[in-house]
Amino acid sequence: MQINTNYKYHFQLLLIILLAVAGCKEEQVQEKAPLPPIVRTLRIEKGVKTETRSFPLFAKEGKTAKLSFRVAGQLLNFTPKIGQIFQKDEIIGSLDQRDYKLAISRIEHGLEEARAGLAAMKKGARKEDLAALESQLTGTRSQLEQAERQYQRMVNLRRDGTVSEVQYDLAKGTRDSLKAAKEALESQLEKAKAGARPEEIQMMEAKIAGLNVDLNLAKNALADTVLKAPFKGSVSEKFFDNHEMIAPGIPVLTLIDSESIEAALSVPQEIVLKKDQIQKIECKFDSIPGEKFPAAIKEIGNSVQQGNLAYPLTITIMIPKEKEGKLLAGMTGTAKIFLSVPRSAYQIPASAILPNNTEKESKVSSVWLVDPKTKTVKAREIKLGTFSEDGVVVESGLNDGDLIVVAGARFLSNGQKIRLEKQELK
Repeated sequence: MQINTNYKYHFQLLLIILLAVAGCKEEQVQEKAPLPPIVRTLRIEKGVKTETRSFPLFAKEGKTAKLSFRVAGQLLNFTPKIGQIFQKDEIIGSLDQRDYKLAISRIEHGLEEARAGLAAMKKGARKEDLAALESQLTGTRSQLEQAERQYQRMVNLRRDGTVSEVQYDLAKGTRDSLKAAKEALESQLEKAKAGARPEEIQMMEAKIAGLNVDLNLAKNALADTVLKAPFKGSVSEKFFDNHEMIAPGIPVLTLIDSESIEAALSVPQEIVLKKDQIQKIECKFDSIPGEKFPAAIKEIGNSVQQGNLAYPLTITIMIPKEKEGKLLAGMTGTAKIFLSVPRSAYQIPASAILPNNTEKESKVSSVWLVDPKTKTVKAREIKLGTFSEDGVVVESGLNDGDLIVVAGARFLSNGQKIRLEKQELK
């Protein structure tokens, strides 16, 4: 009897344990139930979209200049090295300036003399100068009177044959010479009292103006003995050494722009027609992975290249200061052109199209439309247009404001609950 009681007790205890274990397993199963998948979405909107086109490029030198002196001379401070970088307006070298400085000094002395003469002409003669002229004129008149009397005496004696022809001619010459000297002194005294004539002042002013022009030319020539870098660049060629004589206009070195490099692209006609819609250009190079260089359009052709159906497009690749020396002419890479294009139709990524309708030949497909309230998806049939590297054009089936799944679509089913990423695609 005791045995049966123990048996019932143990059986009840075992049943309680089994029920407890079953309850725990059920709770564990409920706790491990999978969460709804997270998907990436896109808000359907018209407006402006950005399209991209990629083209291969080959980098080449940008601005290149063969530099020369505008004047002749001997190189005295000319020691640039191949590869040396010069900043804009930095001095590269200079010529011997001795003769150019002497020319400036000679013109400046002539200019000072001319200015002093002009001042004297405008001011007129001084009192002491007038007194000296008058005294000189008085003495000359007195000498002329004596010479005139001597001449008349010789005239009378000549009639009588008392004097020779030589004595007569000497008296006449003395009289005539003193007469001319008197007239010259009278004219000079009159001019000194009246001052210089207007035309004489004008001639002196014209002379001063000409000397000023000569002085400016001489100063320019002196400045041209110094060669400066027209832009920041590096020396690629050097044609002369220090102390050599050079002629004006003969190149002494070649300078290459170190802040920009150019590239020539061959682009289709749609890029040419949409050139005003280009937002930006980015360049990547095979030898510099992970680096991007901004670029700008320099030239764009309006006719196709010979032997090619593409149009020539030249871009200038800017090199930021922190990336100087990384990008060199001759490197190959890819130029990506970003176009701002008004949307005439909706465009979605190819990843949004359900897997069973991704054939480009098929015009009818479907996408998952998200209900923001219930966080569930429902298939929406759409009509496809053209395919491009930026996605697929949707001709019908979508409306402004629709939210569709663009990543994770192949793992969903109709009516399935989902979770949204924090940010939807724009």
